[in-house]
Amino acid sequence: MSIAPTGRASAFSPEKVDSLIKHKSCSGCDLTNADLRQADLAGADLRSADLSGANLSGANLSGASLGKARLIGADLSEADLSNALLYFAYLRDAYLR
Repeated sequence: MSIAPTGRASAFSPEKVDSLIKHKSCSGCDLTNADLRQADLAGADLRSADLSGANLSGANLSGASLGKARLIGADLSEADLSNALLYFAYLRDAYLR
């Protein structure tokens, strides 16, 4: 899977994204504007992560922990959010088609 910036200013490091994909854990990480399209993040620990502007379209987030995550302007179109924990997640301007 190729991970690349979305074309906007990026704050995430490719190493953090690779670690997230491998270990499914990145609690508190800065993943602003990360390209996580179609990523398998089922059961991932993303509590308090900053995913503002991230592209999570088509991602598998089933059972993921997204409590207190910042998803401002994130693209979650066609993402699988079944059983995901979104308590206190900040979803302003997130795209949830």
